[in-house]
Amino acid sequence: MNSSNKRIEEELNKFDYNKNPLRLTFGVVIVIFLCSFLIVIATFTELSFSSNKLPTEALLHPWAYLTQVDGAVGQFVWGSNHIPQIPVIIFIAALLGSRFGFISVMLYIIAGLTAFPVFALGGGLDYVFQYNFGYILAYLPAVVIAGNILGRKLSFKNALKAVFFGVLLIHFIGIMYTAIVIICKHDSYQLFMDMVAIQSGVRVIYDCIFSLIAVLIARPVKRFLWLAMG
Repeated sequence: MNSSNKRIEEELNKFDYNKNPLRLTFGVVIVIFLCSFLIVIATFTELSFSSNKLPTEALLHPWAYLTQVDGAVGQFVWGSNHIPQIPVIIFIAALLGSRFGFISVMLYIIAGLTAFPVFALGGGLDYVFQYNFGYILAYLPAVVIAGNILGRKLSFKNALKAVFFGVLLIHFIGIMYTAIVIICKHDSYQLFMDMVAIQSGVRVIYDCIFSLIAVLIARPVKRFLWLAMG
């Protein structure tokens, strides 16, 4: 038993995040599925940053509320609820890398489009017409880009780059997709502004902060999972 513990300790001590790329093993497959399930958990997890509730008007028309009510900006910033999907995507990129991270995210999307209710508003092929589906699609290029950046070297500088490009790419594609759906449905410009305020807005800041924390957490997690995944 002591010999076994010593061997495991030696394996963990020689682990190097950047010099130990993952190979496709049974352990990696299990972690890929677990990461897909982690996205589902994040989808239905809400983090609240205020004990004060916003009025219904602010939730339905946040852009109009911000521009008409004095002090609403501060209340909106501190009263936001955050769904940590995007930080989880960056975490998966740091943990699995671009290739296996892409597979994990793809499994989540395929599950949602084949009628499993893993998306925030359900599932099924009709979900492609939802305003927020562009954010989900953007997880794929984001996990690849973030994974490639972090795969070179897990330095604080690269962590910042991965978070910056990954988070902004998701929000950019999500906003563009929302605009396309609104145009196709002939909805109003006001609705577009409301959706951007709800889907992005101050959430970009939260996503960046929590994504950076997620990258830092991924290193020790990968170290402990390395024996199973490597």
